[in-house]
Amino acid sequence: MSGKLARGSTLVLVLFIMLVAMVITTTVTTVVLNNLRTTIAFNQHAHGLYAMESGVERVLYYTQYARSNETIGAEKTAADTTGLTGDLDNKASYVTAVTVENAPAIDLAEGETVQWDFYEEDYTAGYRLVPITDLDTIVITWSEASACSSGTSQIEVSFSSWTEFNWEDISDPGTVQTHFTATCGASCSYTLGVDSSHLYKVRVKSLNCDISDVEATPYDTYGAVLDVANTMNISATGEYGEVSRTGGATVPWNPALAKYFEFVLFSEEPVSK
Repeated sequence: MSGKLARGSTLVLVLFIMLVAMVITTTVTTVVLNNLRTTIAFNQHAHGLYAMESGVERVLYYTQYARSNETIGAEKTAADTTGLTGDLDNKASYVTAVTVENAPAIDLAEGETVQWDFYEEDYTAGYRLVPITDLDTIVITWSEASACSSGTSQIEVSFSSWTEFNWEDISDPGTVQTHFTATCGASCSYTLGVDSSHLYKVRVKSLNCDISDVEATPYDTYGAVLDVANTMNISATGEYGEVSRTGGATVPWNPALAKYFEFVLFSEEPVSK
């Protein structure tokens, strides 16, 4: 009887050991499989991200080429670079999308400045800058971002205009630089009375506090917003396997008017030279 009990105990022990071994094996296998899945997923995400970046870089290169070549404008560049596709050696792929819009709103800390340029590009007879068609007003808007000591925010506005601007010459200035201060509390706006026969440079400086959502928006004679294509929004989607990654960049189409000069010297204080 004792021999049968001994054999039974041994069998139970063997079965227990086998169970423990199976549990350990299953656990190790699960961990390995999870790590493998994580590695595969990470690899796919990395491939998708690389493809997305490749699409964005392709559009950035084309945009820089289009600007320097001076044969097509922002709208045509956006159309040409929307829907670009590419297949990479690592089996990933991408597709691009590009839109243009007015410069986005920005925030200004006390003492900071921002500048906008308002003109169109004409490619019918070589590259030249021309006034915006149907331009009637430029409306500057902003909001207080922090409590102003005086209870109201104060901005400094300066703008210049020209009747024609080309590569070699600024001729017949229609307005010598205009300089004034605007004061307001909470949500604010100031309207510049302009016209469609001049090109404009508008500069805003926050004088006494931080302000937010600062914009300068051009309107036509009917009160509709005019699209001056200041900004290009570049987007690309990279795909690899079952993974899709989307990203992009926002870049100015036209740098400030200062780019047309050999050098620029700018200071908030008088400069001796």
